[in-house]
Amino acid sequence: MYMLLPQDIRIKVSRNYPCINESQMISILAVMVKFRYVCVHGERLFTYRTTDSIPDIPIHMKLKIAQKGIQYVNGKNDSFSSVIALRYMLSDSWYKFIKKLKTFIDKCLKKHDSISEQELYEKMGFPENCRKITKYRKQ
Repeated sequence: MYMLLPQDIRIKVSRNYPCINESQMISILAVMVKFRYVCVHGERLFTYRTTDSIPDIPIHMKLKIAQKGIQYVNGKNDSFSSVIALRYMLSDSWYKFIKKLKTFIDKCLKKHDSISEQELYEKMGFPENCRKITKYRKQ
């Protein structure tokens, strides 16, 4: 729907998110739409990877996410990319989201002892220092 808007309106909408520009917004929304689709259709989310990717944004560098060449290994098209996207798209409610996500992951780990916490985070594309995302400002 965002892409159907006239460019001047898309630019005005993107200004509500001061840490990302309009082209970054388009990429982020494309990824989020794919993740939403997986959720709505009951597909397995935690290992899902989309062919689209979010742009390189400051959080990638601040978290010192490993790179393969010039491409970040995590946080581009995996579940962690949606967490990064929400970091930029949500305001105060982002911290509530992170708390609920952590609670949900802990609940899943208790229920399924066939996968370790580290394995789960790896499959979701979360780097080892993923919890530091709450310590960094978006810019």
